[in-house]
Order: sequence, then structure tokens, then C-alpha cells
Amino acid sequence: MSLYLYERFEIEFAIIVVYVDGINIVWTLNELTKAIECLKKEFEMKDLRRTKFCLGLQIEYLNKGVFVHQEAYII
Repeated sequence: MSLYLYERFEIEFAIIVVYVDGINIVWTLNELTKAIECLKKEFEMKDLRRTKFCLGLQIEYLNKGVFVHQEAYII
């Protein structure tokens, strides 16, 4: 796994996590557009929208935040 962090003025950022054949991007809105444009120039990509499952973690998006859990492993 590789982690790349870009930060500008302590309020705008992009975090890019690459694992085998997958990539996750966490961003502030302005930096997301820039990061994706740069990546698309170099790589063939398709947007699968929000991550729901990554490295054994289930990710749920709630109104007040994000819930990360491993329910699949306890059932």
C-alpha cells in the first residue's frame, strides 16, 4: 500500500491511497478536481464513486460522518 498526501494552506488537501489495483482518494472539493485531472492524464481510470469496502473494512456514509466497521468478520 502507498499513501500520498498533498496539502495546501492547511485547508485544502488530497490524500491518495494506492493498493494493488485500487485507488482511494480523500479530498477537499477544489483539490479533488485537480487530483483527478492529473491522474487521468497518466492512467486509464474509472470512477466507482464512494468506497464501500476496502481492505476488510466496511464503510458507511451517514449524515453526521462516516462509520467504519468489520461486521462481515463477526457474523
